[in-house]
Amino acid sequence: MGQLSDRWHALGSSHPNSSSPYPPPGRQQPEGPNLSSKENTTKAPATPRRVVLLGENQESEVEQILCEYQGSEAHHANLSQEVQRFATEHPGRQVAAEWQGRLGWVRFLWCQKD
Repeated sequence: MGQLSDRWHALGSSHPNSSSPYPPPGRQQPEGPNLSSKENTTKAPATPRRVVLLGENQESEVEQILCEYQGSEAHHANLSQEVQRFATEHPGRQVAAEWQGRLGWVRFLWCQKD
């Protein structure tokens, strides 16, 4: 999969004490009137996602959009695999995955392969 020199980061997963919005493994997400999968059977459309090539570092502006997913294609996209593939194709460069929020594109996963 990856070499020891690979740098791989996912938001909220770099440290066991991180403030991730997700429950720890083995714990259930709390259910409520809007959270229960039994009561809420309608699915919202998938948020657009893309894989991008960055400038100097992980906080840099997008230099190039490598691929973009919309609708059901975005829901089924394996972004971690795509980021790994594009990082291999662009050694020494930062490649990131982003999703489109209400205020713009949000970066949540990045990788650099040396």
